[in-house]
Amino acid sequence: MSVSAISTTPSSGERTSLRDKDGSGFALPGTGEEISAGIKSTPIPVSRYGDLGMKPVNLALVPGMEWMADYNHMEVAEYHESLAAYHRRLFDFASEMLGRDGKPARVGGLSGSALDMVQQAAATQGILPPEKPRSLLLEEAANGKSASPLSGNAAKNDNDVGVITLLLPAEEGGGEQHIMIDPAQWKGLAAQHPPTAVASLLDMLDNSAKAVKLNDTMLNGLFGKFMQANSGEGQAWQDKPVSRYGYSLPGASDRTGPAFMVEAYHGAALSPEKAMGLAAGLLRLAQAAAPGGGR
Repeated sequence: MSVSAISTTPSSGERTSLRDKDGSGFALPGTGEEISAGIKSTPIPVSRYGDLGMKPVNLALVPGMEWMADYNHMEVAEYHESLAAYHRRLFDFASEMLGRDGKPARVGGLSGSALDMVQQAAATQGILPPEKPRSLLLEEAANGKSASPLSGNAAKNDNDVGVITLLLPAEEGGGEQHIMIDPAQWKGLAAQHPPTAVASLLDMLDNSAKAVKLNDTMLNGLFGKFMQANSGEGQAWQDKPVSRYGYSLPGASDRTGPAFMVEAYHGAALSPEKAMGLAAGLLRLAQAAAPGGGR
């Protein structure tokens, strides 16, 4: 019986050149040669804009998109980082100014004319916002935005009521305290004598005729409209305050609401001493924000 020989040598149609193998012995496509699988390789072309019929777009020539031609994402990102650091410094500054007995308050929010006041007072201490980079200014100009963004209150037609939100730690009863500032009156606070002004702070939840009158005037005025506008958004103003103190500028009409109020919602009630301490801190802020207040 004859035995057929088994050859391990590939036929010419299966042969693969050594130069077509990588270091591991795997076959690689050659230039037009057949490989062991019998598939003929084809060089893969490199795609270019021209290959796809596309051309780079010159944004400088596209109406409304010209500002993007020189837009620098890195400088805009760095600006926002600097802006966040500036806001942290603002909150720390306001907390120090509103603190008492060497203990800072815990400011958790600044809006409206309260933010304006704190920014102006902080500027006298060298705390300044970063300058906007050219890329951001170009973007704002193209989109019709103001260089000074609207506050959230102004956008709601609240006439820029100023609000400073204070957060109480659990050991002090928790909850929130608010200082509300009338934007039309806050600059008049800088001219007041702090001890005299603080001493005339009125408990607006008292049953005295003067307190009831001021509270009613407030509820039907600027602050009342602000609280009503915000009460449907889960804000504290939908509930009754546990404390409310107000200050009216000397000579103000009975039809004029308080220049500012100090309130507490939930948590521990504000004692007269603590309310007076916050009022004194607010007067310090107003005086620092006034022209020449930093001297």
